[in-house]
Amino acid sequence: MRAARASGAVVSICHPKPFGPPWEYSNEGGFNAIEVWNGPWAQLNSASLARWDGLLRRGVRCAAVGGSDTHYLHRRDVAPRHADSIGTPTTWVHVDGAPSVATILAALREGRSFVSESPRGPQIYLDADRARIGRISIEVRDAEDARIEVITAGGTIASRPAAEDPLVFDVPGDAGFVRAQLVAENGDLRALTNPLWIEAP
Repeated sequence: MRAARASGAVVSICHPKPFGPPWEYSNEGGFNAIEVWNGPWAQLNSASLARWDGLLRRGVRCAAVGGSDTHYLHRRDVAPRHADSIGTPTTWVHVDGAPSVATILAALREGRSFVSESPRGPQIYLDADRARIGRISIEVRDAEDARIEVITAGGTIASRPAAEDPLVFDVPGDAGFVRAQLVAENGDLRALTNPLWIEAP
């Protein structure tokens, strides 16, 4: 992992949740990202999300990514459900300039990305308010029926319908980090952002 990072690769811990190969290495760093969402949300992804949240609360700066874990498309007899699962979930990446391997890897390394349930969305964008320190704004697309939760190292500081406007929140100075997620009525996650780190004054 150290050699891979030194070579410029993005190192990700994949689906650290029960009933998979056990993760046997130290989880206090040495990687860029953690796959917090792997396949359908209900398949124990809450365990991966909790692991990532725990790392963030301890100050480990790592990005969240998601992937559909589709293994069967090389077969001719692949069931339609496997073909339909590509991109569920989807990692959306904001690149600087033209998309390339280098710009995509840089964006993943820096956490300039979010994860949503599919290529159709929903989309969620978290930004620091440049006009006011300690305030964030969130833009949501295609998730009017969801609830938005704003989370810091101290826990959830806001929860309200994503359709409300404007989605602007004040963040305590001791928050450590702030991230946002969209939650469906049944409690399933629909999308989540990577954190903005709050630097102590």
